[in-house]
Amino acid sequence: MSTDDACRMHDLSLDSPEPGGEVSEGLPIGTTRSMESAQDMKLDCVAAWFNFLPAVVIILNVLAIGISLDFHRGHIVWQILEYLFVVFYSLEFVVKVRTYGCHWYWCGPERMWNYFDWLCLAMMYVDLTLTTVLALEGRVGAEAPEAFSNLALVKIFRLARLARLIRALRFKAFKELKLIVLGVFSGLRVIGWAIVLLIAVIYAIGVVLRSFLGDDPEQQEFRTVLASMFTCFRCFTDGCTALDGTPLSERLRAEYGPVFMIGYIFIIMLITVGVFNLIMAVFIENVMSSQFTRKQNEISETALQMELNIKDRIIRKLGLRRKSYQESADLKTRPEGMDWVLQAGGRNISREEFASWLEDENFVHVLDEASIDASGRVSLFDVLDADGGGELSVDELVTGLMSLRGPVTKGDVIGIHLKVRYLVSLIECSATQDGHIKTTDRAAA
Repeated sequence: MSTDDACRMHDLSLDSPEPGGEVSEGLPIGTTRSMESAQDMKLDCVAAWFNFLPAVVIILNVLAIGISLDFHRGHIVWQILEYLFVVFYSLEFVVKVRTYGCHWYWCGPERMWNYFDWLCLAMMYVDLTLTTVLALEGRVGAEAPEAFSNLALVKIFRLARLARLIRALRFKAFKELKLIVLGVFSGLRVIGWAIVLLIAVIYAIGVVLRSFLGDDPEQQEFRTVLASMFTCFRCFTDGCTALDGTPLSERLRAEYGPVFMIGYIFIIMLITVGVFNLIMAVFIENVMSSQFTRKQNEISETALQMELNIKDRIIRKLGLRRKSYQESADLKTRPEGMDWVLQAGGRNISREEFASWLEDENFVHVLDEASIDASGRVSLFDVLDADGGGELSVDELVTGLMSLRGPVTKGDVIGIHLKVRYLVSLIECSATQDGHIKTTDRAAA
């Protein structure tokens, strides 16, 4: 559950329909608009707090750790900054618990991240407690932190503070960075087997070179198998130079002639063009496949929440009252209240009205969160209008938008193929029955 989703769940407790439909009883349209604007600004501030500010503070904290080791090391200012960071992280913990509740924090969908946050905060408390206890024993002043750093335990806890940098991956501002890190981790298995393959090839080449060149006292680069392997690795990656800095490949060519030249060209092309590119291709394919699977799992896991967000935004745009479901905190029962509201006050949406919805940043933001591509706004209405009636029913709109989530999969293509084949079989069966009826009528005549 993202921060924006949580903010939107919190916003369900506020009855602020969109202008353009029925508004709350006793409130003029202008008042409703101002209330909605104020509520949206409040939610924007909350979203900025949880999605941007903690990430910036984490980056500043990690930078302060590195800078404090090189500039004015041991100055009291760094210790004061550390206390300020602890206060900020503590306030973040308290605000999250008060906003979302203890059950969501410890048992919700983001509980693993919350456990990690709490562990980082606990380690900060232990670090500052040890530092403060040592300071109270009389080691204060500019040299005190330098003295504390000599303690292995304090060093361990201070280095563990760098783990806070991992927390930055949970924020939306670092979404692309998170994808890169996850891609690297998903490709570790491929990289491992690539290293095994490269070592095996280099080992085979090293054994051959050790057998033919290792007994020559002038070829110190091949005096052992390990030395031959490392020399081959340098030739493949860094540069084929001898121990004295001269070009090794040119020296071997001058000594062994065309035989070495042909073998050298063949091996270099095999490794650099063949093996290295093959490893890169397999790595990229594995990363893209893992990312696609991860995206599909995310779409499946967030299907119910995204459907709630879409229905809630449609209810807002239609100006319907939301009190019948706003107090329901259960994701399984809330759709029933939403469906009742849509059935009771829902209406068809025209092409012009849907086009105006696509101009609303909040509506487009909901579509983006649901991984629905709204770039083709001109043709989106025609895609959703399956019956070609020129209007969209609420059920037609919700079902169509949920079907547009994510990229096209193999299941979508096969599903269309099976449905088309079923329709063809129905048409053929109908044509056969019509032909049989006509034949029977002719025989009867």
